[in-house]
Amino acid sequence: IRADRTVNYFRAAIIKGTLTRNHKLKITTMLDTNNHDSAYLLGRLFATLEKIEEEGHYAQTNSKRENTIRDKYFSSACATPAAVFPRLETLSTHHRRHLHPGRKTQFDQLIAEIKWQQTGTKNCHTLKEQGIFILGYYHQRKELFSKKETSTNSE
Repeated sequence: IRADRTVNYFRAAIIKGTLTRNHKLKITTMLDTNNHDSAYLLGRLFATLEKIEEEGHYAQTNSKRENTIRDKYFSSACATPAAVFPRLETLSTHHRRHLHPGRKTQFDQLIAEIKWQQTGTKNCHTLKEQGIFILGYYHQRKELFSKKETSTNSE
């Protein structure tokens, strides 16, 4: 993943399998909002910042961005988060300006929810923590792109 900067479903599945089998971790198949692991939370935060960049760029230019922060910062954010996340959060303020006020509030609440659970940012992650980061990233991305189902009561 770090060498060719390609993260896909199959690689995430291999990482999940390794963490489950070798490290005896219990990993859910969907977003776990009760998981307070720092690496998992940073993965979620990275996915959120990427989504802000995508939507902010689209709102400003009405075109899809070819390269996102994932292309440039994913491997370094995964391995050395303390060096990267302050820069990413500074960059995200530019894209937040272009969002609809309601959407901006939604993202601000999500970031606050993620950061509230975080106890700190480590200088570097072990391979196990990098795997957890990647799972947090994919779980949050899936959540950001899934449609919210509304329940209706019919009598």
